[in-house]
Amino acid sequence: NGTPFVNGTPFVNGTPFVNGTPFVNGTPFVNGTPFVNGTPINMYGSPGWGGRMPVAWAGPEPTRRPDSALKARRRPVVAILDTGVGEHDWLPEDIVRTDASVFGIPIGLQDPSTNPEWTGCIDDPLVGMLDSDSGHGTFIAGLIRQRCPDADILALRVMPSDGAVAESDLLHTLNLLALRQIVAQAQGDADNMIDVLTLSLGYYHESPEDLKYDPHLLVPLRILGETGVSVVVAAGNDCTARPMFPAAFTPYDGGYVAKSSRDCVPIVSVGALNPDGTIAMFSNGGEWVHSYRPGAALVSTFPKTFNGATGPALRVHLPGEGWRATMDPDDFSGGFGTWSGTSFAAPLLAADIAQSLVDGGCGSLDSVDRTNSLKRGWKAVARHTKLARP
Repeated sequence: NGTPFVNGTPFVNGTPFVNGTPFVNGTPFVNGTPFVNGTPINMYGSPGWGGRMPVAWAGPEPTRRPDSALKARRRPVVAILDTGVGEHDWLPEDIVRTDASVFGIPIGLQDPSTNPEWTGCIDDPLVGMLDSDSGHGTFIAGLIRQRCPDADILALRVMPSDGAVAESDLLHTLNLLALRQIVAQAQGDADNMIDVLTLSLGYYHESPEDLKYDPHLLVPLRILGETGVSVVVAAGNDCTARPMFPAAFTPYDGGYVAKSSRDCVPIVSVGALNPDGTIAMFSNGGEWVHSYRPGAALVSTFPKTFNGATGPALRVHLPGEGWRATMDPDDFSGGFGTWSGTSFAAPLLAADIAQSLVDGGCGSLDSVDRTNSLKRGWKAVARHTKLARP
């Protein structure tokens, strides 16, 4: 007695970590961030208003053409650095790879006990509620599958289920991925090449340590760009023009990167749109946000293993009829749900870029040398953004 649980204790709404010290936050829209409950903006985090909730999918699986029907001998590869990918019929092993290494060193987090895409309840298993970012990577993979079904996906895990990415894990993974890309390109190894990288995470400058972190993060991203990889980053959900990194590494006057380089495919920042095409109120904006894609109330894949502790409000069993119930708000066994955030706008642009590569109008995917990869990457980015190769 004497210790009632009141709002805000033991943790304030959101996550118990502050942005950027020493974590990089994921960017789905969840209750409590960036505004307290009760504001119009926060409705995006509520079920029925674009928040995470199950829905039924009545359409067909995206059609994937056989290899023989493609213009190139290989498919574009979209890399996702996120929470990983869970079990879903749309995301089999022949489409989604989760294992990558370079010189025998695994890339990304490998411990299965910390994989949030299996149960969804890692942070607080005693309560059994789905963690704030569980399903994040699976949802992103499903969006790419819908938008560019002919692409292959490389899903590397860097994000835990609370969305707080350790800076060291992110850097380690990006550096290894950049090294893998350099080696593959030098050896003409098309099987280990990636063409697009999508990131749905970020931080603001809140301390001198954040400023010191910038160049360490920018280096592997620029290396990837110099090999022809299009890097697409979510702009963030804080309804601010304050630059969020790494999205704000996109080139703009007065920015950290002031101008585009002919020899480096630029980082592209992506804000979110409502279903009617207006800019979502939660989306960050400003001159550093170059592109927008739908990011509110999207429908995509969730791990079919997810079934949190909430349960339906009413459930009865009738003889001869079976179970009758209200909706279970965190049972995703149907495999699909809705969610909102710039986290999900970024992979849609990544998939658009990948689709341009599939179509062949940007150059053949069969040529993996640096010169042709740069031309191809720049053409694909220019086709979908306001950025142009100098």
